[in-house]
Amino acid sequence: MQIAAYKKIRLIEGLRYAIARGEFYIVYQPQIILPQGIVGGVEALLRWNSKEYGNVSPEVFIPLAEQAGFINSIGNWVLMEACSFAHRLKENGWSDLSVAVNISAMQVTSADFVYIVDNAIRNAEIKPKQIEIEITESLLMTSLDEALFKLEQIKAMGVSIALDDFGTGYSSLTYLRKLPVKKLKIDKSFIDMIETDDFGARMIGAIINMAKAINMNVVAEGVETKKQLDYLVEKGCACVQGYLFSKPLTEAEIYKFLRDFNKDK
Repeated sequence: MQIAAYKKIRLIEGLRYAIARGEFYIVYQPQIILPQGIVGGVEALLRWNSKEYGNVSPEVFIPLAEQAGFINSIGNWVLMEACSFAHRLKENGWSDLSVAVNISAMQVTSADFVYIVDNAIRNAEIKPKQIEIEITESLLMTSLDEALFKLEQIKAMGVSIALDDFGTGYSSLTYLRKLPVKKLKIDKSFIDMIETDDFGARMIGAIINMAKAINMNVVAEGVETKKQLDYLVEKGCACVQGYLFSKPLTEAEIYKFLRDFNKDK
């Protein structure tokens, strides 16, 4: 226990200086629009290559950053980097692609959140539609009213908002009705059920039907097999991402993927 506690302290100390040391980097996973099979955007995913610990999983360092109070500065850095990448996409002829960024509940509830998003978009000289904000259900369990007010402002700018990991938390149709969300992202744990759990598969179909009924799109995360894809196409899922199409890629790799993927169409 002492060793684990010491390592946690060392990781938190490493996080404190990770941005300045240039240890953070972003990879991008393509999102494929169905049934056309075209790239509609990418999701920006943060990675940490610590000089002391090597590659540290986001499942480890994100909760630590939240506990230590670093998540706002880290999240703001990711947002600015994603906006800069969206600008480079535009310069390379892909201005119609959106870049999705994960935002923590702590970021949304910070006093300057709306200003930070607006400033990042303006500094990058991109259109708001090129950025998509992804929030998790944990946001619904914190300061909902305050978050709603800010998310409405973000939406008014022209930035789209997605609800990430739908179904893994305390999903509520009451909350869903209030949120200015146009997209639901189904967690990989549900997608894995398609081939192994008939009831779970039917749940996915029900979520897609519900989303359609309230004019929302569904993105399926973690799609890895043709059978999963075929089922999602059959049920009318709007978009997918996962290793069936591509792992998360570096910026140089994503450009190559976009060129090669478009050639096949």
